[in-house]
Amino acid sequence: MCGIVGYVGSRQAKTVLLGMMLRLEYRGYDSCGLATVETGVNLVKAATRVQDLADRGMEMPGTYGIGHTRWASVGTVTQENAHPFMACDQAVVIAHNGNIKNFAELKKRLENSGHQFSSQTDSEVIAHLTEEYYQGDLVDALGKAVKELDGPFAVIALHPDNRRLVAAVNGCPIVIGLGEGENWLASDVPALLEYTGRVIHLEDGDIAAVEADSVKIYAKGRLVSRANQTIGWAPEAVARAGYQHLMLKEIHEQPRIIRNIIQRKQSAWLPGDSFGETTCGVLLIGCGSSYHACLAGKILIERLSGIQANAELATELFDVTGSTRRYRAVIGLSQSGETADTCAALDRQRQAGFYTVAVSNVPGSRITRLAEQTILTDAGPEMSVAATKSFTAQLVTLLNMGLALPLKEPKRALDLTGELRALPARLQRILDREDAHASAARWLASFKNIICIGRGIFLPIALECALKLKEITYIHAEGCAAGELKHGTLALLSPVTPVIAFMGTDETRAQMLTAIREVKARGVPVLAIAPEGEEDLEDLADRVILLPRTDPLLQPVLAAAAAQMLAYHAALSLNLPIDNPRNLAKSVTVE
Repeated sequence: MCGIVGYVGSRQAKTVLLGMMLRLEYRGYDSCGLATVETGVNLVKAATRVQDLADRGMEMPGTYGIGHTRWASVGTVTQENAHPFMACDQAVVIAHNGNIKNFAELKKRLENSGHQFSSQTDSEVIAHLTEEYYQGDLVDALGKAVKELDGPFAVIALHPDNRRLVAAVNGCPIVIGLGEGENWLASDVPALLEYTGRVIHLEDGDIAAVEADSVKIYAKGRLVSRANQTIGWAPEAVARAGYQHLMLKEIHEQPRIIRNIIQRKQSAWLPGDSFGETTCGVLLIGCGSSYHACLAGKILIERLSGIQANAELATELFDVTGSTRRYRAVIGLSQSGETADTCAALDRQRQAGFYTVAVSNVPGSRITRLAEQTILTDAGPEMSVAATKSFTAQLVTLLNMGLALPLKEPKRALDLTGELRALPARLQRILDREDAHASAARWLASFKNIICIGRGIFLPIALECALKLKEITYIHAEGCAAGELKHGTLALLSPVTPVIAFMGTDETRAQMLTAIREVKARGVPVLAIAPEGEEDLEDLADRVILLPRTDPLLQPVLAAAAAQMLAYHAALSLNLPIDNPRNLAKSVTVE
C-alpha cells in the first residue's frame, strides 16, 4: 500500500517528488524519504510525515530522483526501515511497494556474499540484488533482480551512471505520466494531476526505462507499446477546496456525482446464457466498503430483475473449480481498481471461464484491465482513507445495472426513475443538516462501544456505519443483523453500549421496531435513523435522525450519507486525524 514516485526532467526533483508524495500519503504515512541525483546520490529519509520532511528545507540538488511514503508491513516504523534503500555501492537506489515472500532466503544469500543490510524490511533485498547484477545497464540488472522475487511488487530504481529511472511491476501499480522534456512515475494517478493528464499504466511483467525525452517499455525482453490514456480529473480535485478535511469535501461531492451517474443510462452488461444450462445469476465480490456495496447490490439486482445474485468477500473467495455453480457474470468492485484481493479473485474467476465485469472509479486501473467489461463510477479521485463518495457511487451504479436488466415489474423502473431524479436534492438536504448530525455525533463520541443494526438492504448500511466509526473514531463498532441480536450480540448491550438502528419503509420495518423495543427494554440508548414520517420513533428512541422519504431501494443511499456525517463529526469532536487514520492506507495493493 506504500506510495512510490519518480521524476526525470529539468525541474528540481526534490520539490516535484515531495509534492507527489504529499498527494500519495493516503497510501501510507508511517515514514518517508527521497533520493535525488546531481553528480552523486542525495538521500534523506525519516520516520515522519511528508510535510515534516519537506519543512526541513534540506539541500538536495538534482533533476531526477525517486520518493516513497511507507505503510509498514515488514519491519517496524523507524528511520532505518524507511525508503528509499541504497545498495552497498552507494549507487543503486530503489523504492518499493509490495510484499517479497522469499526475502529471508534472499537476504541470507546476499549476506553470505558480503552484502551488509541496514534495515529489517523485505524491500532492501531488491537494492542489493540489483547491485549484484549491475554491469552498466540498470534495465538489465533490475530485470534480473525481480525475476528472483516471489510476491507482488512495484519498484523504481535509479543509478547515477544512467540519467533514467527504471520501473518493474508485478501485481502492484505504477503509472507513468507523460510530459514534454520530462516524465513522472507514481503508484497512483492523483500524484500526477498537477503535471499531466496523459498516462500509461504498466502491465504485470513490464520493465520501463523512463528518461526525460523517452519512455521505453519491455516485456519478456522485447520492446512493447502500451496505450496512452487521458485522465479527465482536474488538479483541484485532490485539494481540500476550503473544507476542513478531504473526507468532508468528498461527502459533499456526493449529490453532484450521483446526479451524473443517474444521467448516464447504463446499457446492457449481462451476457446471455452462453455457459449452458448450469449457469445462474451473478456474483459480486469486493473488500471493505466495496463488499458492503456488493451486499446491497445483491438485493438491488434480485429485487429489480429476479436474477439470482450472491455477494462474497474477495479475501475469502478461493475455490473456483470445486463449485458446480456457474455464474453468468462475476462483478468485481474496487474504488482504486488496484485492491489486490479483489483483482486476484476476479482473475481466478476469469481464468475459470466466467464472464467478468469491473466496477471501478479509476480508468485504466488493474481491475479494468483484468475484466472483459468495465463500468466506471466516475466519482473523481477519493483522497481521504475512509470511503464515502465512492461507496454511494457504487450503490447508485449497481442500481443502474439492475435497471438495465429485464425487470420483474417494468412499471417499477418508471417509479424509480422519478425518485432517482430527486435523489441528489434529497441527499443535499441531509448534508445541509450538519448541526443535527454533529450533535448526535458528539453524543456517540462519549461511548467506547457501539452496535449498528439493520435488516434487509439496510444491513449493509449498518455494516458500513460500523466500519466508518472504527476507521476514523477508533471506537469499537460492530454491525449486526437486527434479527441476530437475540442470538448473542444482545449480551454486549448495556447503558454504556448504544445502538444505531437503520430503519426503512419496506417489509423489514415492523421487525426493526420490534428490535428497537427489545433493546430499549434493557436500558440501552438508541439512535434511530429512519425516513420522515416515522416521528413515533421519538417516543421510542433516545435520538432520531429523520431522512427525506424516497423509494425503499434508494433509502440506503441517504442512510449511508447520514452514517458518514455521524462518523466524521464524532472523529472531529475527538480531534482525530480524519483523513489519515492510524494504521490504515487507502489502496490495499498486497494480499
